[in-house]
Amino acid sequence: MSIVWMSVRRGMLSPNLPKYSGTASHRYTLCVIRPLVRLLLWTVHRARVDGGKLPTSGGLIVIANHVSGIDALLLQTWCARPIRFLMDRAQMHPIAGWLWRLLRIIPVDDAGGSSTLRESLRELAQGGVIGIFPEGQIARPPGRIQVFRPGLAALARKTRAAVAVYVIDGVPPCGNPFVSLFRPSRARMRLVMVMVPPLSAEEDEPWTLSLREAMGEALRVPVDTLPSG
Repeated sequence: MSIVWMSVRRGMLSPNLPKYSGTASHRYTLCVIRPLVRLLLWTVHRARVDGGKLPTSGGLIVIANHVSGIDALLLQTWCARPIRFLMDRAQMHPIAGWLWRLLRIIPVDDAGGSSTLRESLRELAQGGVIGIFPEGQIARPPGRIQVFRPGLAALARKTRAAVAVYVIDGVPPCGNPFVSLFRPSRARMRLVMVMVPPLSAEEDEPWTLSLREAMGEALRVPVDTLPSG
């Protein structure tokens, strides 16, 4: 009871949730699960978020380093707007198909990303929020910023969407979301900056590098170099 009372005082179970964009089912899902997940993240992970506020309207891309299976939960729980995450289709187990549809996950295929790009462009054009872990996988070994998968800069440039850059630390590296969820930690999520998109294709590479360097500096970890050739 005391934990619930502390959570209410901290605003974690507040019924005065902000208005959301997106489908009605997506909004209702977040309204129901957000307080419960936030309570779990606070009690098990002592999770906290530092940094400024995100834009309240317009297309937005949210990115973060990838350290564990609860990274998406951390981002969505403390973001007032619903996020549509990009997710490797190979990790989307068919048994949980109803959940992926309810959360409006955008699948990413190795064979080609045309459908992913179209859906992402459509969501951003409608003023929605896209969530991307641009490293594409959990860092192994941990403690570094990996080279980003291609496409982030082009997506931001084509849609003129701002990019909110977060860093996550304090969570033990683990790819299993169920193990990560119940493994105690002191998770911290920080908003490093909100970056304007590049103006031209020539700016894509230095723009992307500036994001990686900002994340590495915030976490005080090395930044992987681009592969030669």
